[in-house]
Amino acid sequence: MAQAMTLISSQVLGSNTATVTFSNFSGYRDLRLVIAGSMSTSASPAMRLNSDSTSGNYAVVAMWGTGSAAQSNSSTTQTQASLGWWAASPTVNTQFVITTDILDYAQTDKHKTYLCRASGASEEVGAVAGRWASTSAVTTILVTGYNGNGVYGAGSVFSLYGIAGIIVTGK
Repeated sequence: MAQAMTLISSQVLGSNTATVTFSNFSGYRDLRLVIAGSMSTSASPAMRLNSDSTSGNYAVVAMWGTGSAAQSNSSTTQTQASLGWWAASPTVNTQFVITTDILDYAQTDKHKTYLCRASGASEEVGAVAGRWASTSAVTTILVTGYNGNGVYGAGSVFSLYGIAGIIVTGK
């Protein structure tokens, strides 16, 4: 079995930027957001779906480790979706990679879930499972810093992929 993944859009930052927005995507089962970059200010990466910042609409369970310690936490009162860092923000200008899968983003009969994996050079690695408490289809993804703080560094690459679903191949 395989999944068909198609690049929908990719943006390379020419200068330090506070937010990146994706829209105009449809026809896929799931979405995958990949960020390879850095933060030029101290803040944790985050996203808002359909620009929703309502307290309690995002619930998360997170785990992370630094090589010398491991922790976990959860929250049901978030105003945005955390993208991997929980204990602290990535160090300024440290390179990181974040992969976030937004599952069944177009379905209007259930809340949306997302799974995120993040790692930073010489820093913590983390994983987040989250829920956006809305039955609306996701039509925009706003990538920002946690609580609207933070700036992504020049050269950071943001890529959005569409995943068509499971394709069963013949024997």
